[in-house]
Amino acid sequence: MPRNIPQRFSSRTAMSLIEVMGMIVIISLGLISIWQIIHNGQKLATNTENRIKAINIAREGVEIATNIRDTNWTKFSSAARRTCWNVDNYDTNCIGNSNLTTRLSGSYIGIMSGTLWYLVNSSNTGVYLDANGLAYQSTGSLSLPSCTSQVLTGCTTRFYRSILVSPDGDPTTTSGMLITSTVQWQDGQTHSISLETMLMNWRVNF
Repeated sequence: MPRNIPQRFSSRTAMSLIEVMGMIVIISLGLISIWQIIHNGQKLATNTENRIKAINIAREGVEIATNIRDTNWTKFSSAARRTCWNVDNYDTNCIGNSNLTTRLSGSYIGIMSGTLWYLVNSSNTGVYLDANGLAYQSTGSLSLPSCTSQVLTGCTTRFYRSILVSPDGDPTTTSGMLITSTVQWQDGQTHSISLETMLMNWRVNF
């Protein structure tokens, strides 16, 4: 004859199963929470790293414009600094010519040729890393692999930089040039950082 299972034993078994299931649920929720914390931490670290890189790239854009202004001061005598301090491509036609049209104004990318920086109009605003891991820009699109944690040289970064030069007042006086260096990048959404500085022709009389 089949034996009847004692009621107390059956209830205790059911309670044990419920307890085990409850523990599984609690442990699962804990693991999910831990994974979310780790994931969010990694995402924050990546965002912070990208922001620091973008700030440095944007800062270089401001420094390029400053370098060109300073080089113009060096290349031209004090008598020509009034008309040549903000000239594009170090154009010597600026000497004594207040009507020169090749003054810096508009959106550019920074190109180094030899030892000199140039601001060049280009629709390609991508930033690349050379064989030494240094950032540079090119007027033409380059077919390079994307930069990763394993590929750190000769690659295409996720960043894009444009340098906007806005003359402030009469360009042949001590009025300044507003330089805005903007860097954009994407990591699922678009981010942007801009740095500004006002460059003045304070050496016009020196």
